[in-house]
Amino acid sequence: MGRVLIVDDEPDHCATVRAILMRGAEEVVVSTGPEEALQAAAAGRFGRFDVAVVDLRLPGSDGISVMHALQRLQPGLKVVILTAYPSPNTCRIALTEGASAYIEKPFSAEAFRALIASLLAEARDAA
Repeated sequence: MGRVLIVDDEPDHCATVRAILMRGAEEVVVSTGPEEALQAAAAGRFGRFDVAVVDLRLPGSDGISVMHALQRLQPGLKVVILTAYPSPNTCRIALTEGASAYIEKPFSAEAFRALIASLLAEARDAA
């Protein structure tokens, strides 16, 4: 079992992603904004996160900046950048800047669950 942080300002999408991941018996924490996500990562009340799923467009910030801040708080954190506005440029930037994966909305539940399972296995192996 791993800990996954979801950072997305769309509550319905958060609920969907959480439901997909809970089928794999993962511990999932939902944050609807950058500040809340950073507080959760800094406070450690949920322990260390293994994977963060971060929306590219967030109010008052962007997913790349949030990814960097989360990785400073929790070095080695695997981050998936999620977007409904894909482009080759944003994909390149996300992966070059340290994202472990980049995924476009909408996505297949099975493919998403497999991606997160793979990243959680990598995190376990690195620990």
